Amino acid sequence: MPFQINRIFADNYKLTLIAWLSGILMGLAYLTLSGYALLIFLVISLLIVTIFKKMEYGFYLIILFIAVERIFLHIHWKDINYLVLPHIYFVLLTSLAYFLTMPPRDSDKKKELSSISIILILIILYQAISILWTESLSLGIILVLSIITNFFLFNLTSAVITDEKSLRITTKVIVAISLIVATGVILSQWLDYEENLRLNKYLIIKLAFGEISDRPAGFGGPAHESGFLILPIFLLAGNVVASKKFSGNIASLLVMTYLIIAVILTASRGALIGMIGGFFILFLIHPFAKSNFIRNSVLFIFLVSLAILIAKPTYIDRILVGFGYTGQLYFSGEGATYTANYDESEHGISGMEQRKYWWKTALYEMADKPFKLILGLGAGGFITTTTAIGTHSVPFSFFFDMGLIGIIIFMFLVIVLYKKCSFYIKNGTRTYCYYVFVVSVIAFVGDVGIHGLIDYDLNYYPSKMFWFPLGYVCALLNIMKSENPQLEG
Repeated sequence: MPFQINRIFADNYKLTLIAWLSGILMGLAYLTLSGYALLIFLVISLLIVTIFKKMEYGFYLIILFIAVERIFLHIHWKDINYLVLPHIYFVLLTSLAYFLTMPPRDSDKKKELSSISIILILIILYQAISILWTESLSLGIILVLSIITNFFLFNLTSAVITDEKSLRITTKVIVAISLIVATGVILSQWLDYEENLRLNKYLIIKLAFGEISDRPAGFGGPAHESGFLILPIFLLAGNVVASKKFSGNIASLLVMTYLIIAVILTASRGALIGMIGGFFILFLIHPFAKSNFIRNSVLFIFLVSLAILIAKPTYIDRILVGFGYTGQLYFSGEGATYTANYDESEHGISGMEQRKYWWKTALYEMADKPFKLILGLGAGGFITTTTAIGTHSVPFSFFFDMGLIGIIIFMFLVIVLYKKCSFYIKNGTRTYCYYVFVVSVIAFVGDVGIHGLIDYDLNYYPSKMFWFPLGYVCALLNIMKSENPQLEG
């Protein structure tokens, strides 16, 4: 028996070492922590064991906490005042579990994302170098670590979603989480909750649920919650247009409608425009929908307009103001006007005007120092220059962080993605994975490509809304390549 036990330890030395360390840490925690801190530590320890037992569970928790983001770890130490999002813990834990427990992948699979991975690694290296000239060294280092964590998230997505079975499971998980998100958005119109759990004098866990700036948000920011819902909406839309079963079609349609109502309630202009643009693309290129493009487009616009009028008519005024309208606002109360009574944000100006102010401020800084126009403001440079929470634009993130060099890198990434996606959309074998791939690419274009023009970031906390969808699309590119070996050569 002793020999067999030693043999087990020898064959599983990594997990054994982790078990020993976990036991030591739990003992120390029991002796030194109390109250909330001990409870949280025990929960995290249980999650660690679960993730190391089955790495995919960690990935599903990542997806959950990408959406359920209002659980911050607030770090306050000397001049550092930083909020750590919950999904970051699980990205790091699941990455560790993956590297320690997963067998080596075949050499062929390692090459599947090489062209995109090279571009992403180049971005990370440039961001790391840019801390040499950024305004705040500490913030620059934090954001470089953030973008490295995002790269882990990108690779984990491709590591978990490898075939039809894993894709089906992940699709169900995303749709299930989207129902939680949508329900949270709807309930936040009436429910509000906020709590600070102090662990020690440096660490506070902040919990929140409710509206933000009078906009239903639920478990996260309005723009992020609506952006997260775009992918499951198109996954369900693909099922609606392709399903031959009436019951399955109706179920998907009802859930999709529920999610669209939640998007409307958040009053996110970017998400709405991205969703509408995505549906036009869906009706134009999807094999089961393109034959009725005009009918589908007109019907969709009618139904969305009707939903807005019923669920949130003030959304119409918000959209008009975003495009520069300054006259009477017909849906925001009697006699309301943009210049007099309309208060879209805490500053009394529209979100787009605020963004333009930030962008102009950063651009003036780059114009005053021409080398920054070429090299960029560096990691965190935009934030320190404008005091904004990120750039609120994926393309501008590349430009303001990395200058004209960043624009070149961004264009390379767009071109590579376009060539790969369009190739398989045109030539791929019509399988389940193919149809999921098509609607996922459309969702990526709608959310990241359109919504991302006026939201999200490359390395600050909204950056998860860029890196996860990118990893999801690239995972499907991997599957497309494995399902279509006849196209390689």
